[in-house]
Amino acid sequence: MSTPSNPKPERSFYAALYHLDAAAKKATFYLMNTSRNRNNWGITEAALDEALPTLPKKPLGMGQGYKIDSHYPDGTRGEPKLTMEVGEFTVYENKGRYAFGTATITDDQTLTMLKTGELAAVSVVVTPYYETCSYCWEVLDSWSWQEHECIKTEQGYALVHSFVFERVDFVDKGAYPQAGFMEFAALQKQKTKSDQALPLSLFASAYEFSQPKQKPKPKVNVMDEKILEQKLAELQKGLTNVTDAVTALSGAFKTMRDEAQAEKTAQAQKEANDLVEDVFLARIQAGLTTEAARVPETKKLAACNKEALQLLLAEAKAKPTPEPNPRQADAQIKYPQPTPQDISNLEAALQIETQKLGFPPTPTPTPTAPKEVKS
Repeated sequence: MSTPSNPKPERSFYAALYHLDAAAKKATFYLMNTSRNRNNWGITEAALDEALPTLPKKPLGMGQGYKIDSHYPDGTRGEPKLTMEVGEFTVYENKGRYAFGTATITDDQTLTMLKTGELAAVSVVVTPYYETCSYCWEVLDSWSWQEHECIKTEQGYALVHSFVFERVDFVDKGAYPQAGFMEFAALQKQKTKSDQALPLSLFASAYEFSQPKQKPKPKVNVMDEKILEQKLAELQKGLTNVTDAVTALSGAFKTMRDEAQAEKTAQAQKEANDLVEDVFLARIQAGLTTEAARVPETKKLAACNKEALQLLLAEAKAKPTPEPNPRQADAQIKYPQPTPQDISNLEAALQIETQKLGFPPTPTPTPTAPKEVKS
């Protein structure tokens, strides 16, 4: 298929005059509906609703010299213009599944031909922008849509989801394939009033009769059904195996994560205990506590957080270590200092202070029994 220099794929939808108001020079046309048309394409309700605002100011015309035997070039694609404009659309009406468009007739001879029934059928020209196959929903190319397999076999048709109106041309009966409109001219001549509207049933029957016959879809035989059932069972089994594997992996991952967390907690506890011990020993070295106070001291330190322990450790290390007194050191070695539990009287207290000064302890006198007094 050759592509024009200014590509603009067009589609034609056959329609007809619905109502003529000759006095006001207004002609209302049944433009299109959402059923599948004889040209093997159709539109959605949403597409029709979206496109109708593009109808006003679009021309109503025909071939130059009042020719209606075919669509003639309108000059929009670089070719010579062979059409004449005889009206312009001004109003549209959306009925949901079908729509009307009203045009003002600007050519007196065209108005006369409408009144006598010489003009009636029209072809609405649209430009599609997005369309899919109605059977498999594959997106179609607007230039080669008829080559799509589903459309070639008449299983589906081109379903247009977005388009705009371009123009509306008068056509003759020979070019008008929808059977319901074959009687249009005869009905038009029988009318007694020029502004009488045609019954909608005429249009409905025309679209119904124009639908192409559908080819029956091939039936699935019993063997095919068994194969499909077998494949389905295999897929379900595979799904079960995958589910079991995922469950097992999830359990193993949870166990590994719990073990890692327990190890991390144990390591953190060991580091905390080591820090408490370091702080306690540093405080002993700095003379801030004694070994005798280990139990209550370490209990208090264990209740502190890491930052507080580090501050206590820095404080203890910064405190200068007192110079030992040789005499006092010798006295401590020779005469160990009694624990507070041993201090129970004044003599014991005095003994502690004497040892601090470096003197040997004073022997504690042994109590003697009172002498008997003879009379």
